[in-house]
Amino acid sequence: MKTKINHLLGAVLSLLVTAALTVSATAQNGPIVFNSYILGTPAQVFVMNPDGGNLRQLTTGKTSAGGAAWHPSLEYVSFFRDGDLVIMQALREGGRVRPFTVGPAHNGAAFSPDGLNIVCVGTWPDNGLEAIIIRTVDVAKKKVGPATPVWFGFDAYAPSYSPDGRKLTFSSRTDSPDGRPHVKVLDLATAAVTSYDTINGVVPTYSPDGERIAFSSTLPDNAGIGLYVTSIDGTELIEVTRVASGGLAWISYSQDGTQLVFASNVSGVYSIYKVTLADGTVTLLKSGANAPHWRP
Repeated sequence: MKTKINHLLGAVLSLLVTAALTVSATAQNGPIVFNSYILGTPAQVFVMNPDGGNLRQLTTGKTSAGGAAWHPSLEYVSFFRDGDLVIMQALREGGRVRPFTVGPAHNGAAFSPDGLNIVCVGTWPDNGLEAIIIRTVDVAKKKVGPATPVWFGFDAYAPSYSPDGRKLTFSSRTDSPDGRPHVKVLDLATAAVTSYDTINGVVPTYSPDGERIAFSSTLPDNAGIGLYVTSIDGTELIEVTRVASGGLAWISYSQDGTQLVFASNVSGVYSIYKVTLADGTVTLLKSGANAPHWRP
């Protein structure tokens, strides 16, 4: 299958790390949840508007909290703390607002579009393999169902649902043709796995219409890391932006599908950036921040 590579208008992040905030929040694009050392250690979970303003702290625990993800209602968030995946109301932790434990997990988590399930990655005790695990969850009643493994492999990162809830996308080196991680799609009804093996890729996420997947990829000849968008059939590949050094990860779409947020340490410290898909304009949203999640 031939892949056509298109490039946006030269959005090279290393030249734009001091960009001013230029895009204001819109009615259809809700808040961004992320983790940061803004107030010192340990890292905590925060929320901000799409323009980087109205910063609010959610967690206040004595150990680090990170890898946060929105519930579709925007009334709850999941995050990782002390090796466990937990869920909490999207309010300041303390008093009657306390997280409840889903179970041991790592490498990313996401709610299903209807909010009735949560997917994560964990080590399965029966075989010692990495498993993508789905649990039912009732966030209001703080109830979690038993773990159901839907995929086994040597590694798995950042599973997330398609907008219709029928598929999961994730990245893994399992069955890789070159030993590198590739974007994969798991059909939950059939258990069939499709792998995009023509380019390495990690931390994938669906567009709101389900027609594309965004991910990050190491560029050839150690030329940096790029942010790409591929069509579902794999025939078109768009380079949105790239960094000349450092990392680029935790990509997330806006609700209207016109922008992406991501984290990069190209400036020497992990920070959150926003890129407009129409022209590749990159905007610095929050310095000293990581792992943004925009679209539930």
